Amino acid sequence: MFAQINHMAMVSSNYPLLGKFYQAIFGLKTADEARSDASIRLGDGYVGLNILPKRDGYVGGLDHFGMVVEDVGAVLERMQRKHPGTNIVKRPSSRPFAAYSGHDPDGNVFDLAQKRDDGRSDIYAEQAKGGWKQDRYLNKFAIRTMNADDCAEFYRDVFELEPVNRKSAAPGGVAADLTNGRSAPGGVAADQTIGRSAPGGVAADQTIGRSAP
Repeated sequence: MFAQINHMAMVSSNYPLLGKFYQAIFGLKTADEARSDASIRLGDGYVGLNILPKRDGYVGGLDHFGMVVEDVGAVLERMQRKHPGTNIVKRPSSRPFAAYSGHDPDGNVFDLAQKRDDGRSDIYAEQAKGGWKQDRYLNKFAIRTMNADDCAEFYRDVFELEPVNRKSAAPGGVAADLTNGRSAPGGVAADQTIGRSAPGGVAADQTIGRSAP
């Protein structure tokens, strides 16, 4: 597969307590060397969950997700050619794994790393070697967007996520799944639901995660 969703990140002023919550209730495994002053890093054997401390200017809640790809150059070329309003930038060398950051047509931020330049450590290194299986795992990451079609096209064009159409439960809604082709456990999927009303237009939830076994 060309792209794999590697992690989700959230921001919280109570990040150490929140880390213990996900560890105790959902059985997520934590890094052996927790950096309580920086972030809490957990994983389910395939996808990681980073809980970041809330600092000035940060908004609490879900913050971004991370992608690992075969070729960052190909990602940038596709973005510039098909989606010129999007971009990726090189991050400081102090972030060796998430070497790049980018955004989709709606401004949703994602981290980006290249597989062969892999600098992963702790639970991410373990997950890259095959990880582990557990009954409770991260299932979906939601992107709320007013431009669902454009966002879906972006993730198809740039990351080669494939649409799998299905009917929506919402009245009058249209939904699609985007997947990188990996089946669960360990599959990555995205649900996009169109048809939820919002002031000024139509809203959608695009979710990126794993399908149930």
